[in-house]
Amino acid sequence: MDNNEVLILRLLLGVKIFAGFAPQDGKDLLMYAVRLDIVPGIRVVSEGDQGREFYIVLSGDFSVVKTLPSGKEKIIAKLHPGDSFGEMSFLDGSPRAASVVADSPGLLLKFERSSLLKIPEPAAKIYFNLAKLLASRIRDTNSLISLALEGRERKTVQGVPAEALMTHRNMRRTRA
Repeated sequence: MDNNEVLILRLLLGVKIFAGFAPQDGKDLLMYAVRLDIVPGIRVVSEGDQGREFYIVLSGDFSVVKTLPSGKEKIIAKLHPGDSFGEMSFLDGSPRAASVVADSPGLLLKFERSSLLKIPEPAAKIYFNLAKLLASRIRDTNSLISLALEGRERKTVQGVPAEALMTHRNMRRTRA
């Protein structure tokens, strides 16, 4: 393993989706990962497209963009090293719920469903960790929905990321 692969492995094992993985599991995963060097402005995934892969951000910054009913696009989240995206389509094969656009040069690892199924034990761990990650995101979304339904603003809400609250506040301002 060269120094670059060691660094990627260290970053990979620090990602929530790979919690509980041994270094050997990480090495096995890297064999099935596709490394993508990304230039700014590229749309990595597009809302509505089919997908059976998820991505890990190793470097760079990315925006998650949702198309509103009016046709306008709204940034709903920012992604940074250690974040992941594309998990829902990876799990259920449904079309992408949002687009992801590179804000800066970056490095991604892409994991395809068909490749991961070739390594059943690590794949089972990934599915379990994805379930935990998505449950956490649903809880955050439920908190935002509660805020929107109450029509209240709070500076901090337990369990809701500050970035999500900022998105909620920005959405309220644009409607006013």
